[in-house]
Amino acid sequence: MNHERSYLRAIFEQHAKPVIKQALTEWFAENHLSLLSTKPAQDKAYIDTDTALKLLGGINRHTLYKYIKEGLPAVKAGKGYKLRIEDINEFMAKRDSK
Repeated sequence: MNHERSYLRAIFEQHAKPVIKQALTEWFAENHLSLLSTKPAQDKAYIDTDTALKLLGGINRHTLYKYIKEGLPAVKAGKGYKLRIEDINEFMAKRDSK
């Protein structure tokens, strides 16, 4: 009995999950819906520069580094930087208000 359950689970994982996921994705897109995380916001979490570039609307990497030189809080991590979303939002709000 346990062997049959494992076999059915393997078939479901391999074949049904991708089909169900695709169907749900299409349904959400057609109805202009999206899933929201139920996890608490991680404002204190750091993001990498690639994620920051996307968050800022696809700006150039050199522009991001210019913002860091202008005072955008960032932590040097290896060759790149780590930034907090909260800091980015505050910096851009101040920059836009000037």
